[in-house]
Amino acid sequence: MSQSQGVAMTDRSQDVVSSDPPSPELLLALVEGQQRRTEHLTTPDPRVMYGTWGVVWFAGHLLLFLGGLADPLLPLSAALAVFFGMLVVGNAVVGVELVRAFHGLRGDSRRFGILYGLTWPIGMTAVSLVVVAAGAHGLPDPLAGMLFATLPAVLTGVLLMAGAALWDSRVDFGLGCWFAVLGTASAFTSPPTTNLLLSLLGGGVLLVAALVAALRRSGRARGEG
Repeated sequence: MSQSQGVAMTDRSQDVVSSDPPSPELLLALVEGQQRRTEHLTTPDPRVMYGTWGVVWFAGHLLLFLGGLADPLLPLSAALAVFFGMLVVGNAVVGVELVRAFHGLRGDSRRFGILYGLTWPIGMTAVSLVVVAAGAHGLPDPLAGMLFATLPAVLTGVLLMAGAALWDSRVDFGLGCWFAVLGTASAFTSPPTTNLLLSLLGGGVLLVAALVAALRRSGRARGEG
């Protein structure tokens, strides 16, 4: 080995030995960044969840309100058809997002997530069919309309609180409590006022929650950049 090669190897060895280890702040930032990436891959995107149901509840119940006026602005049957179509599309969009989130889970967590995801369409369908059956047994139309509007709101509150326990989300728990209270309070009103309340205070709140989630996501992205 030549003298120049020996000097070069010595200099490289000194550089390795003298390089400073990562600071605690850098290590903490790396860990937090990894945690955020993991949460993104294994947690439903709140922008999609809140935004989708916000549009369905706001627009759907607003159409039912307009169709239920004494001088309706559109046929109530048309409003119901559009609302049902929006519910189908909303369930599909949310289902795709839940599958994306559950795909990143493993073991018990994945199974819990899949079962929770199935609870939404099964629960909503069951509640709707119970109201339809009650109408077939002679339940007056105004009372059936009230139950059809308010029972899904109460069920939404319960499911959001259950999801809050699954993903440890205070926001979901707060929204769940809000929908449980809103659905219960709306039961003491009559259509179409019931639908107006659920549109503004139900769908509107979900749209605001989606906007807040989007702003927070954007703020974190700028901070990481």
